[in-house]
Amino acid sequence: MKVEYKLHDVVVASVTSAKYLGVHISSKLSWNTHVDVTVKKATQSLNFIWRNFSCCPARIREQCYKTLVRPQLEYALSVWHNTVKRNTT
Repeated sequence: MKVEYKLHDVVVASVTSAKYLGVHISSKLSWNTHVDVTVKKATQSLNFIWRNFSCCPARIREQCYKTLVRPQLEYALSVWHNTVKRNTT
């Protein structure tokens, strides 16, 4: 039986995943979408650092990593960390 929810007489669309406060929540309660999006964003930031700061000293590159990449990886980590082996490798 399909249930329709309405808000101000407008039917609310059903979705398989949604982003709430920067966390992707799946209808199956799987964190795979969130992990995939997070890894993609962190990889893009890491590639940006590699392209633009490769000539800088190691301490500058480390600071860039700690400022740009690490917060993306650690945001909402306690929610999904170690839930599935796929997400930990």
